[in-house]
Amino acid sequence: MADASAPPPALRTLIEDIAQKQNYNNPQLTITPLSTGGGNYTSELFLITVTAPGHEDLRLFAKVANVNGKIRDEGPITKCYETERFVYGSLVDIFSKIEEKNSVAVEHRLRFPKYYGCNPKLLEETIVLEDLGARGFDTHDRLKSIDWLYAATAVAELAKFHALSFAYQEENPEEFAQVIKERKFEFGSDERMKVMWEGMVREAVGACREESRARLAKYLMDNVKRVRDYYEPLRRPVLVHGDYRPSNLMHKIRPDGSVEMIPVDWQMVRAGCLATDLMYLIFTGSDAAFRASHYTALLEEYYRQLCAALRRLKLDPEAVYPREDFDYELEQSLPYGLLLSVFVLPLVTVEAANAPKLDKLMSYDDWKVKTSSVFSDRINGVVDDYVAWGIL
Repeated sequence: MADASAPPPALRTLIEDIAQKQNYNNPQLTITPLSTGGGNYTSELFLITVTAPGHEDLRLFAKVANVNGKIRDEGPITKCYETERFVYGSLVDIFSKIEEKNSVAVEHRLRFPKYYGCNPKLLEETIVLEDLGARGFDTHDRLKSIDWLYAATAVAELAKFHALSFAYQEENPEEFAQVIKERKFEFGSDERMKVMWEGMVREAVGACREESRARLAKYLMDNVKRVRDYYEPLRRPVLVHGDYRPSNLMHKIRPDGSVEMIPVDWQMVRAGCLATDLMYLIFTGSDAAFRASHYTALLEEYYRQLCAALRRLKLDPEAVYPREDFDYELEQSLPYGLLLSVFVLPLVTVEAANAPKLDKLMSYDDWKVKTSSVFSDRINGVVDDYVAWGIL
C-alpha cells in the first residue's frame, strides 16, 4: 500500500519542471506534507525546498487536489480548482497591469503569493506558490476571535480586491462580462442541497440555547431556498473572494505592531455582491464580543478603504459604487451572515482530530462534522445578534 503521506509522483514531476525553469540544475527536492489541523478540506498541502549549488534555497508551497469519487459530481469541486488556476494564471496579471497603469504605489497594491506553475490534469490538479510561511506569515488561530487591528487590515485588503474588480469592469467591460459569466457559482441539485441543509440545521439548532431553538429552526427551514440568492450580484456585480475567512488570510506582525496580510485560497472566486465577502469575514472570524464593539466601525472602515482604493485607480466612488448602494447591499446581505454561520462555523471551529477528510468521502451523504464547544458559543452569539437585529 502506498504511503498516504508520500507526495504524488505528478507533484515531484511538476516541481522538477519548475526547478529547471528557475535554473536550478540537478536540484535536491525535499517535499514535506503539511497539516492545517482542519483549516483546509479540498487539497493536500506540501512544503517544498529546492536546493542547488550556487542558488539560495527555493521555498515552495503546493496544493494538490484530494477530492475524488462521486463527491466530485455533487458539488463545484472541479470548478474550484480551475478557478484558482484562472486567478493565479490570469487575474493576477490583469490586476497588476491596472495598478501599474494607474501608478498605484507599491504599498497600496493587492498582494498575491508568487505563482510558479500548475498541473491542470483532472484528479491531479495542483497549484505551486511561494511558501509564505518561510517569510514569517501564518494563519490566524481559527478557534479565537479576530481583533480590531487584524479585522481592519483584512477589510483593507478586501477593498483593494473589490476596487480592482470595479476597475476591470470599467476598463474592459466585455472581457469582464465574460469572466463573471464563467465564474457563476454552481450549486448541486435541489435535493442534495436540501438533505445537506437539514443536517446542518439539526447541528445548529441542537447547539443553541433551548429558548432559541424553535425560532432558529423555523427561520432556517423557511429560508433554505434563499441561499442561492446570496450567490448572485445585486446592484452591480463584482468578483468576490467567496471564502474570505481567517484561515485564508496569511498575516504577520511587523516590528511596529502593524499587520501585513496576503489573501490566499482563491478557489471560490465568483461573480457576486461584495457585501457577502464582508459577511463571510465577520461571521466566520469574530465572536459576539467583537461584533458588539466593532461591527459598525468595521463596515465603515471597509467603505472608507474601498473609496480610497477606487480613487487610487482614478475612479469616483460616487459614480462607481455610491454609499447608498453599499448600504442597500449590506441590508440585503445581512441574513446571509446567519445562513453561512450554520454552514461554515462547524468547519471553522472543528477540533483538528474531528475535521472531515474529503479525500476519504465518496459522497456528501457521508459528510459529518462533530461540532465543538467553540461552535456552540459562536452560533449562540450569532443567534443573539440576529434576534437583536429583528431578523430572527
